[in-house]
Amino acid sequence: RIGCWVPRSGMANYYGCASGTDVPVAHLDYDYVRTCTKPKEVEDILRVLRSKKEGDFPDLVKFTEERLRQLKPNSKLLIKHEPAKRLAELPNDEQREVENGLEQWSDQMMKEDGLLRGPHVNSSSAVFDEAVGANLPPVRTRGTISNNSKEADTVGKQESTKSQQNTLKSFDYKGWDSYDVEKAVDDVDKKGKEKKLKKDSVETKVSSDLSEKEKNLPLVEKERLANREKEKGNEAFKAGDHDEALAYYTRSIRLSPSAAAFNNRALIGIKKEQYSNTVADCTCVLGLEPQNAKALFRRSLAYQHTNEHQKAMDDLEHILQLEPNNKKAQEELNKLRKKFP
Repeated sequence: RIGCWVPRSGMANYYGCASGTDVPVAHLDYDYVRTCTKPKEVEDILRVLRSKKEGDFPDLVKFTEERLRQLKPNSKLLIKHEPAKRLAELPNDEQREVENGLEQWSDQMMKEDGLLRGPHVNSSSAVFDEAVGANLPPVRTRGTISNNSKEADTVGKQESTKSQQNTLKSFDYKGWDSYDVEKAVDDVDKKGKEKKLKKDSVETKVSSDLSEKEKNLPLVEKERLANREKEKGNEAFKAGDHDEALAYYTRSIRLSPSAAAFNNRALIGIKKEQYSNTVADCTCVLGLEPQNAKALFRRSLAYQHTNEHQKAMDDLEHILQLEPNNKKAQEELNKLRKKFP
């Protein structure tokens, strides 16, 4: 029995409890554990025993675990956490099952990769990567980089030398007396305007035309690239560059026509006051999705600018049939009915 065992020096406190706990040392005993009917108390005893602060008693630990299993089978202290086994540690049948699963997954990935690449693609390079690399729209930047590193270094050194020459030293009192602040401000403004003009002149426009490789892409890759171009158009639209957004949406439509791309391009038509183009794009959307309320609303706006007010009202009435609580459509329809009763 452990009740008579004297703990190590400093292990038990003044009241005879196990170090750092409220469990008396006398309770670390077979008879007490056997007669204890409180699961919480048995759990506390098991924690003390497992900590080995009062000594190492593996048999008593097992006995306490069995008692806790009788009182509280679902106790968290009874859960055994085993580390994940390696493949070599598994039985032979489980090893074969894992290996077969990996082989099936690998074969499936190879088949999907083959479908994406297409039957006419060389295994060393994909048509999609070549097409995108060959005719990838330029990065949204306004600057240019010189290909000649020596020339760039020379220019940089010259500009650095000029700036050093034009910089006044803190102790050059005569220079500061003759320094013209207004002229310096005018020079800064002039340089800023020149840089802006230079950036605008080198700005690269995105072409809406497709390359031959892009035209011959497999259908799956065309859809993938079309979605990417549409997302680029959304980014350009958010940046306020309607021309670039128009080019990206057009590229997306030429790769794989979709209602979303037509609808977005229709909005660009409204922004650029190209209302006939908006009507055409919205009509394409409705050909794909006859109940697209957004396309109906945008087409009604375009009809109003082309003085086709009855058609605009027809589209708005169609929207209210689909969405009776559409406030914008109801407001626009009320305005038109007042103007053209």
